[in-house]
Amino acid sequence: MPTFTPIPINLPIRDIAGDLVDVSWQQRGFVALFSFRDKNAEPQAIRITFAGKIIIMRVIDEMTYSLEDVGKDTGIVPGRFAYEVTDSLFLRSLTEAPKIMYSNPKQYTFLGHNYGLDIIASNPPHFELIDLRPWLHSMGL
Repeated sequence: MPTFTPIPINLPIRDIAGDLVDVSWQQRGFVALFSFRDKNAEPQAIRITFAGKIIIMRVIDEMTYSLEDVGKDTGIVPGRFAYEVTDSLFLRSLTEAPKIMYSNPKQYTFLGHNYGLDIIASNPPHFELIDLRPWLHSMGL
């Protein structure tokens, strides 16, 4: 049965779930954007960066996630979206080679409104608050 431990974000916002809007591999590592809006504020995003290599990344929807492990998920807190996860089927299914090669990787889960994101990596995530308008403009929105 998976156990979810909330990851402190330490940004000047409420720790709220947002919408997953982008994932990309960049020279500095893997990056994901979750957009959100506080009341009457400009569109913002939390940029989640994993430095170095990640082992596995998957985008999940609620249905897929709810069918993965039978039992009660321990530690999920309403209004939080960033977690370190232990004892999940996803992490247990990782073969021994990557576990040895990447020095005991961990699972990080981000639960958004529309989709979630699971990452197995040996480095923890870094969180940064950004203005979403340049990204929206680059997408023609």
